[in-house]
Order: sequence, then C-alpha cells, then structure tokens
Amino acid sequence: MLTTDSVYTIAKALSKEGLRELYTKIGKDLNKDEKPNRLSKKPNRISDKEISDMVMTRIFKVKTK
Repeated sequence: MLTTDSVYTIAKALSKEGLRELYTKIGKDLNKDEKPNRLSKKPNRISDKEISDMVMTRIFKVKTK
C-alpha cells in the first residue's frame, strides 16, 4: 500500500520538469472534484416566483398579479 511518505520520496527523485508535470496533473484532478461543489453553492439571482411570472407573461401572454 502506498503512503504519502513513499509517494513523496518518489516525487523528490523526479526532475524539476517532472515535478511540474506531476503538480499540474494533480491540480487538474483536484479541480475536477471541486467544480460541482462550487456550482451548487451559488444563490439564485432570480426567485422562483419571478421566474414563473416571467414565463407566464412572456411565453403564455398571461398577466400575473
């Protein structure tokens, strides 16, 4: 089983270019995991009522209260 210590020892043996490439690959993997969480945390700019009112007035041409 690999541990962080053994991976660190292997990474230290890499050249500077190899370390940069490894860092880039790990960064991309971490960003893939984080992106969905960021999207779900954004608040809605328009409320559900405002959206339904817009649909009724613009698409169905029905006046809302």
